[in-house]
Amino acid sequence: MAATAVFSYITIVPILLWFFLWFRGCTSYTLLETVCAYGYSLSVYIPISMLWIIHIEFLRYFLVILGAFLSGSVLVISFSPVVKSDPSSSFKSSYFILLLIIALHALVAFFFLFYFF
Repeated sequence: MAATAVFSYITIVPILLWFFLWFRGCTSYTLLETVCAYGYSLSVYIPISMLWIIHIEFLRYFLVILGAFLSGSVLVISFSPVVKSDPSSSFKSSYFILLLIIALHALVAFFFLFYFF
C-alpha cells in the first residue's frame, strides 16, 4: 500500500503538471525531468521516516513540517523558472501553480505521517 501511494504520487502528479505546462506553452522540462524532480524531492523522507519511529508527537509533527518544507522548496526552486516562462502568464496564475505544488506536497507529507505511522 505504501509503495502504491508513493509511486502513484510521483508518477501521476508530475505527468499532470508536465501536461499542463506543455499545454500552456511553457519552456518546460521533459516528462522524465519532471518525474525525476518529484522523485528526488521525496528523498528527504528517508531519514525522516526513520526518526518517525520515535513516539514523541511534537517531534513527529516538527519532522513532517520540516520534510514538507525542504522537499517543497526543492520543487518550487526547480519549477519557478518554468512556471514564470509561461507566455500568457499573469502574476496570479504562475504563483497559483507553485502554491498548488506546495499544497499537494504538504498533503503527501501529512498522509505519510497519519497513514503509515
